[in-house]
Amino acid sequence: MSQLSRRAQLVGTLQRRYPEDARRQLIEGTVRLLIEIRADGTIRNIRVLNDPGGGLGLAARNELRNARFRPALSRAGQAVDTRVVYTVRYILDA
Repeated sequence: MSQLSRRAQLVGTLQRRYPEDARRQLIEGTVRLLIEIRADGTIRNIRVLNDPGGGLGLAARNELRNARFRPALSRAGQAVDTRVVYTVRYILDA
């Protein structure tokens, strides 16, 4: 059973910039990242778990670097450090 009463949640939206290498190579895909989030909602560390190539993994990591999260809450309602797996999907425009 989970020790959290609320998971960490992204505040706002990401500014997705499609990497030029991926665009030229027609690479689409999903990037999965492991994000360590501090109790104050800032990011401690980001690790790319799945990268389809063409710079998509680096782009997703850079987009999240300055993101802010609502922190996870313990069952007692206190903000706590946590880890989340976050997915960023890149799809070329038609």
